[in-house]
Order: sequence, then C-alpha cells, then structure tokens
Amino acid sequence: MCNNYASHVPVSQIADAFSQTAFPIRFDGGAIPNIEPNDDIKIGDTASIVT
Repeated sequence: MCNNYASHVPVSQIADAFSQTAFPIRFDGGAIPNIEPNDDIKIGDTASIVT
C-alpha cells in the first residue's frame, strides 16, 4: 500500500539522540508522547515524525 511505513525506534530514543545536538526536539504539551514502535503505520495512525 502506498504511504505505509514503520517505526522501529521509540520516540524517547529519538529525543535523546537530538538532545545531543544543537537541534532539540520540542513536543506539543512539553512531554515526550508515549508512541510505541510500530511495524505497520498507515495513513491516519499516530506516529512520530521529525521535520
């Protein structure tokens, strides 16, 4: 299916990696969201992205 992807890394690990750079990650509400890794992320599902 088009636009289907997976996330194998917890959001907390992504935030930790970026905390070591000059580009800190900010989340709505300030807290790291509890989004678990998922092998089958589809359109409309909640997922982490870095822009």
